[in-house]
Amino acid sequence: MASSDPAPHGAASNSTTGRMAGKVTVITGGASGIGRACGLRFASEGASIVVADLNPDRAASVVDEINAVGSDAIAVQVDTSQQEQNDAMADAAVDAFGRIDACVAAAGISHSGYVSREIEDQAGQDRFDRGDMFFIDKSLESWQRVLDVNLTGVMLTNQAVARKMRDNGGAPSSTSRRLPAPTCLRAVRTTACQRLASGCSLAALPSSSVGTTSASTPWVPDTSRHP
Repeated sequence: MASSDPAPHGAASNSTTGRMAGKVTVITGGASGIGRACGLRFASEGASIVVADLNPDRAASVVDEINAVGSDAIAVQVDTSQQEQNDAMADAAVDAFGRIDACVAAAGISHSGYVSREIEDQAGQDRFDRGDMFFIDKSLESWQRVLDVNLTGVMLTNQAVARKMRDNGGAPSSTSRRLPAPTCLRAVRTTACQRLASGCSLAALPSSSVGTTSASTPWVPDTSRHP
């Protein structure tokens, strides 16, 4: 079940300045990588941020960082593969800020046990998840979990947020996604075309253009790195 906790407001808000002044952005996978970077950048331009992530502690930490640059934010715990949690996330955003103007669907995993961590911590954890990480040994159950988050999760996030935007009169939005596969890119492009018809817009961002800790999964173990 998704939950939200308003963080203490930081310094004077940037809500009256910047290119995203007064806008509200929902960011899944917001506790690390692309999601965290987008949250901090958008906040520096005046946006209020919903930091949504499976790891509530790291999401709360990013909220503190956003407050420090003078913008408002809340943390929402969410498993994007679950429809009801995406809906609850969108509800929390509207309850806190009154609207949603943009969404960055950046939640993504490389294996079923992945949770947002610092890069150094992730490297250490990967040693314990080797049988699940490497493509040649990956179970069907693990593969399905990756698809549930990286593909279905994108659709569910876009759907939950787009419905709120429609209810607000179809306010324009820009939704980005760290894309793990061409299939996901096609799904996002389809969503984009449908959103344009209702006054919303969407932009897709290939994962290959940005370095992350979980953008790709090796096929076989690299014995030189993991003896």
